[in-house]
Amino acid sequence: MSSFSESEGVEFSSVIIARRYIHNETGAVIIKLNGMKLNFSESDYLKNVLEKEIAHNNRNVILDFEQIDMMFSVQIGILWSHCRKFRNLGGDLILTNLKSSISAVLERFGLSKEIHVGSSVEDALQFVK
Repeated sequence: MSSFSESEGVEFSSVIIARRYIHNETGAVIIKLNGMKLNFSESDYLKNVLEKEIAHNNRNVILDFEQIDMMFSVQIGILWSHCRKFRNLGGDLILTNLKSSISAVLERFGLSKEIHVGSSVEDALQFVK
């Protein structure tokens, strides 16, 4: 079993709160999103959280969507652009615990084969570089 260290919580808005963990063995950052959906208004917050990880030279980030039921196309664009940024750093942005509605959006945009997705955080760790 992997071990994790909890780091700071990141408040997105009054609805979305993220918990941040570090996977002790790989150094991957796990961000657990909480709430029901990522609204259009949370787009800048999601972007800022990912930019902060890049600024701190964290190459591998796993976003845990277990508590998120839906998101919009603007967030898909943010995820894809940041996936490429993390890959340019030699790492990756990995998604996990996606609901079928979010998987369907990835599929519609042709990104289901481009962005690594794990069924759980443990499964997502296989993509950490």
